[in-house]
Amino acid sequence: MTLDELITWLEEHVQSIFRFTDYEVTRESEAELADILGTYWFRAPDTWNQPGYRFVHLGHDGTGGHVAAWIRPGAEGPPPVVFFGSEGGRGVLALTPQRFASALAHGAMIVEYPGLGDDDDDAPARLEPDSWMLDPDEVDAEAASEASAALDAYRSAHDARFGPPAPLEDLTAGLDALNAEFCGWVRGVTSG
Repeated sequence: MTLDELITWLEEHVQSIFRFTDYEVTRESEAELADILGTYWFRAPDTWNQPGYRFVHLGHDGTGGHVAAWIRPGAEGPPPVVFFGSEGGRGVLALTPQRFASALAHGAMIVEYPGLGDDDDDAPARLEPDSWMLDPDEVDAEAASEASAALDAYRSAHDARFGPPAPLEDLTAGLDALNAEFCGWVRGVTSG
């Protein structure tokens, strides 16, 4: 799946996705996202992107964190999907657009600070299973039932096009090197 195919896929399934996970498919232009990141996220509008990265906006979570494809100069293959959290968390969510689309079929949810309170409270943001929107203990039973039906519809569409998704832990594996690069770059810009 190319980045353009992911964008089309997300736009086709925007109604289902937003009903079962805290991720809303929205689009900002590259220039708008670059301005948002430079001005509000990094607070360095003229110097934040010395490596010349491009970010293609794929949406946001309920608190205003941004999901984007990370296009690195000279990198081969499809771009990874990354997250800039509203509270400063950041991380690589998936190695490829296909893995991101497939992770959503698990009802995956973005967790900005997965290690909060642990020894590794600076762990990169990541996708985890079982969106709170599917849990009748977190939302009322009717809302959980509607979220479950939306996830079933998304999963059926996913399976029809791609086959059943790999386990979520496989879809989110192999991110260590990219997280070191991405999170290291973010730390360098935000601390400098």
